[in-house]
Amino acid sequence: MHALYFKLTLATVLVSCSVSSLSVSAQTIFTENFDTELDCAQSGIDNSGNSYTWSSTCQSGDCNPSSTFCGVDQGFGNFEFKNLDDNGGPDTVRWMTQTIPVAVADYIGFDISVDVQEFGSTTFPGYFEVNYSLDDGATWVFMGSIGGNFGQIDFVATDVTFTTDVNVIVEVTATNLSNQVMVLNEVTIGNAVLSDQNLSLTVARRGTGVELFASSSTDVHEGRYLLQRATADREFLSIHDWPARELVARQTVSYHDLHPPHGLQQYRLVYYGPEGQERYSETILYRSEESADDIFTVTGNQV
Repeated sequence: MHALYFKLTLATVLVSCSVSSLSVSAQTIFTENFDTELDCAQSGIDNSGNSYTWSSTCQSGDCNPSSTFCGVDQGFGNFEFKNLDDNGGPDTVRWMTQTIPVAVADYIGFDISVDVQEFGSTTFPGYFEVNYSLDDGATWVFMGSIGGNFGQIDFVATDVTFTTDVNVIVEVTATNLSNQVMVLNEVTIGNAVLSDQNLSLTVARRGTGVELFASSSTDVHEGRYLLQRATADREFLSIHDWPARELVARQTVSYHDLHPPHGLQQYRLVYYGPEGQERYSETILYRSEESADDIFTVTGNQV
């Protein structure tokens, strides 16, 4: 029998699929809701506890509620853009986070959310555009834009994943020539999943199926380890699980997937802790075809 053997030391991966109806524990990298900022502030420090800063291109001194207002409105706890060109300044300004370094050794993915709102104007309605960058502004990813009398909207980028260290910037551009009140309510880089270099998975072809061997270099006595499989673009489902105590002291456990469906399969190992925390291995890509050899590749975070 021909056997193809592939061993990995695995980092973690964030995926958009559900994990047997279990929720991911959230970590916050950056969050700002302006509740604690000074009135008229045009730069500040976020609320995450990580002391990341944000800034704007507002013209200094634009803090007149009856004319140009570009800064924090402490009374409402938001960042306001109004009549931006009344004082001779530009009619478009930018609000942006600092460059936030995120190491793949710490996190492997996160969500970005930007909550904006307007309070209406029948003439010259304003316009928002939201983008983010993972390479310190060299390239930008468009999250969305909106103009007119739209009320309130939350721009969201979910499952932003990466395989190398990234430098994150979130940018909100506002254009407003009128008395329409346009505000930025909150910006968050959150739902981040922690990396874990301790999970390992070994896969070998065995007969018509595959045998998978799981281990962890961390001694955890509570919780469970889930072996999961996804077919094509379907969600991951657990096909086997072990109590955490069975994988202590670098012990190895195995499971023989006797008859995996034909075509592309994805396997991963997930630790599910007693308080709902989760850690993910990288994903192994396996293709079962009519050819003599099955194919094992590592897809990393590209799930």
